[in-house]
Amino acid sequence: MYLLNQLKKIKSTLSPKLILSDFEMASINAFKEIFPNLKQKGCHFHFSQCIWRNIQKIQYMAQKYISDSTFALQIRLLLALAYVPENHVIDAFEELINSQYYTDNENILQPLIDYFEDTWIGRPMGRRKGRRLQSIQ
Repeated sequence: MYLLNQLKKIKSTLSPKLILSDFEMASINAFKEIFPNLKQKGCHFHFSQCIWRNIQKIQYMAQKYISDSTFALQIRLLLALAYVPENHVIDAFEELINSQYYTDNENILQPLIDYFEDTWIGRPMGRRKGRRLQSIQ
């Protein structure tokens, strides 16, 4: 945040419209505080890295990802959500997790689905059809 404050002091009219960054919450929050109207977009490489690190934390899931190409493809469909227009991401995510493959393998995939909802998509809000969206795209 110090660096951003210094930039703002040097050039008080500095008002960036968009920034591409990794998914570090400290960075996201600092930019949001200093430049409240800034649109933040996340880097797909770092997004993929976050998902892969989570898969590796779940031993059986990492092994299945490496040994089962169908399973790996289905996981990569979660990563492909980054290319879906923002206003369709929730519907695409719900369609994916309600697909035959995901329902048939729910016991294996549930920890990853939980992580994805908690970190990227948001959890369903009660009975209402909606989710709390994350602040970075």
